[in-house]
Amino acid sequence: SFHTIYEQILAGQAVPSVIPPAMPDLDKIALPYSEYSGQDLASRVLYVETSRGCVYGCEFCTSSIHPGIRRFPLERLIPEFSRLLERGAMRFKLVDRCFNLSPDHASAVLDFFLARWKPGMCLHLEMTADRITPALRERLLRFPKGGLHIEAGIQTFSPEVARRVGRQTDLEAAAEGIRFLVDKVGADVHADLIAGLPGETPEMFEAGMDRLIALRPAELQVGILKRLHGAPIMKHEKKWAMRFRTTPPYDILSTLTMNETYLQKIRRISKHWDRIVNRRWFPQTIPILLEKKASAFSAFDELSLILERQLGLAGFGMVEASHVLFKLLTEDHLLNAADVRSRLREDYLAGGRRVGVPHFLQEA
Repeated sequence: SFHTIYEQILAGQAVPSVIPPAMPDLDKIALPYSEYSGQDLASRVLYVETSRGCVYGCEFCTSSIHPGIRRFPLERLIPEFSRLLERGAMRFKLVDRCFNLSPDHASAVLDFFLARWKPGMCLHLEMTADRITPALRERLLRFPKGGLHIEAGIQTFSPEVARRVGRQTDLEAAAEGIRFLVDKVGADVHADLIAGLPGETPEMFEAGMDRLIALRPAELQVGILKRLHGAPIMKHEKKWAMRFRTTPPYDILSTLTMNETYLQKIRRISKHWDRIVNRRWFPQTIPILLEKKASAFSAFDELSLILERQLGLAGFGMVEASHVLFKLLTEDHLLNAADVRSRLREDYLAGGRRVGVPHFLQEA
């Protein structure tokens, strides 16, 4: 207790530098879901949880400090979720770090939503892509296309780097799991890579990004390693010459195997990928760009460098990006202008979201 620690300090005794709090009892903790207002249900994605903790020991994440999974009793959760549905809730985000670690628990939650599914509903899950059992696959296949948004991790495709940072993942199984979620389930899959992990080289990172692009996740988030307070990643600091920014967001500036110039390039590519590909601006056109070189990473790097020189990292729209992409494909890569124009025009007008086609995309 605080008083015991205080007495130890007064007595000149050594005290621990970190005092872990007692974990709340999930059997007794008050569930907050009745606090969601009618406006919340109408306009927000509702954050809910069926478990806490993470099975992985990834040293770049604060979840590694207290490993292990604790689950809320389903007999308490299911009535709460039922009341939310009765009140009109349609969009749920389960913030569980490892939703499918227990197949029985995950199956029960999925069965609940499948039995009450309505058109327009959306369920967001964070899954370990290397642990999707046959029973879970059968249930996931029953959801309508686009009904599931799934975060599927990855972080690195280098087994050596994954072992070094304590990420215990079967990378081959994870790749197959993502392929199943994208191709068979039709889920919107969000996958991540982290640049700047100890010992990862540019060649390793680019090979990993090429491999992940080929799996066609709806969103690919390229993150830069950050020094999170308490995370054990700092034990690699000296060996791998890891230099972090000393002010927020405390991101990595250079390592023994990735210099500052290269990490700046990754920041540029990350921002342009997020702005263009993750926003799905050019679903018909970007694939032909990525096929122009042996490396999809290299192909997008070429576009990103031109975008930075001509438009910057932000503050430009689809019209300006369309013009840059059109010139790159037709003038530099000598693709048929009519075909590129047709693809860009289709992308520009996709879903009827925009009116007025730019003059350079209009039919000749």
